[in-house]
Amino acid sequence: DKSGAIYNLPNITIKANFYITLYGSDKTSYKNNKVYLGFHINNSTEIIYLYKNNVLIDTFEVDRLTNNISTGINNKGEKVYYKNQTFGKENHSTYYLGYTQSPLYSINGGYVEKGTKISLSTTDGSTIYYTLDGSFPTNNSTKYTKEITIDKTTVIKAIAYKNNYLASEI
Repeated sequence: DKSGAIYNLPNITIKANFYITLYGSDKTSYKNNKVYLGFHINNSTEIIYLYKNNVLIDTFEVDRLTNNISTGINNKGEKVYYKNQTFGKENHSTYYLGYTQSPLYSINGGYVEKGTKISLSTTDGSTIYYTLDGSFPTNNSTKYTKEITIDKTTVIKAIAYKNNYLASEI
């Protein structure tokens, strides 16, 4: 964690192509082949270091994680994200390469004059969907294809999707 917490793993062997699950917790313990760290991993850019006999052998950077998303290394050695968590088991075969970029608005919000045209964009080639009634958009909402003309009080919420990536923030 940010305080530089150190946890010494119990005397266990992790064979090649196997794994161990480490659980963030308030107390340190090792029981039923589960390692409880005694600290929690921050979900916004934290680096985990793995040492053996005081020699650094691996690192893993934890980036932004949203609810019910986990991160790990797939069988190709790539850092990926998982929607289907598999505590204590091999990671699921379905994974995502990252998060889709959130849509960018041509204005910063607030009140605009009737007839104002608002455009949405991304720089990662994703597809944008939006709502005009304040509801949360999904990939079943209106697909963004052209500027939105404001003719009454409107709340625009948008989300972006891209193949093999998790949906953007709204």
